[in-house]
Amino acid sequence: KVELTTGGCLYIHITESITRNPKRSIPRQISTSTATGESPIELSNSNITTGEFRCHLRGLDLQNIESGLLGLGAIDPYFVLLKSYTDPNTSGGSKPRYVPVYRSEHIPDIINPYWLPFSIDLEKLCHGDLERELKVEVWDMEDGGKEDRFLGFFYVSGGVEE
Repeated sequence: KVELTTGGCLYIHITESITRNPKRSIPRQISTSTATGESPIELSNSNITTGEFRCHLRGLDLQNIESGLLGLGAIDPYFVLLKSYTDPNTSGGSKPRYVPVYRSEHIPDIINPYWLPFSIDLEKLCHGDLERELKVEVWDMEDGGKEDRFLGFFYVSGGVEE
């Protein structure tokens, strides 16, 4: 369970872990941080360096910023998974930028979304570097060419504890 910066939370379920050595399983912890502090998420399995990362996200009590007809509208949420990127051509103190690597489907009119499970190649996700920081942003999709509205975010990084 991870709290979003603007209210509500996401539940993250790792549906399968791929290991460098299938005979060796190493418990690991993902550290998450938001504007309100840090909270660890314990993962069930392994030191992932190659292969595919499979995950399932669910939102709970996301902030409803839709008014709708008679105040009965609800948001149309989706999430974007972003990896950190630091330009190698800049000097030491540059801030990392975030590059989108996955965008979920949007689910209409719901504040408790249950997105489809997804998988992503670890090379695309983090270049096989489990220490690379990831960012998850949650957005409300708008119709009619309007700009989507931001709902919140959190950071995730996964170090291996041996």
